[in-house]
Amino acid sequence: MAANLTIETRSSAPGSVEIATWATVAGLMLALAVLAMAVGLLRTETANDLRVLAATGATSRTRRAITAATACSLAFAGAVLGTIGGYVGVCCTDW
Repeated sequence: MAANLTIETRSSAPGSVEIATWATVAGLMLALAVLAMAVGLLRTETANDLRVLAATGATSRTRRAITAATACSLAFAGAVLGTIGGYVGVCCTDW
C-alpha cells in the first residue's frame, strides 16, 4: 500500500551566494594583509628619515602624522583602484 511519501534531501554543495560571500571575505582579508605589509615596508623604509626629523626637532605627533597621511593615501589609492577593478569586472563581462 503506497502512502504517497516523498523524501527530500539537502544538497551539501554550497550555493553561489555562499561562495560569493566567502570570496568577498577572502578578498577583503587579502587586501588588508597587503595593506599591512605595505605600511610595514613603508615604515622600515622611512625609519631613517623619521630619525632625521626627530633629530632636527620634529615632535612625535608630527612624525606620526606624516606616517598616518602616507598610510591613508596608500589605503585611498587601493580603495579607488579596487573600486575601479570591481566596476570593470561587473560591467565589462560581455567581452
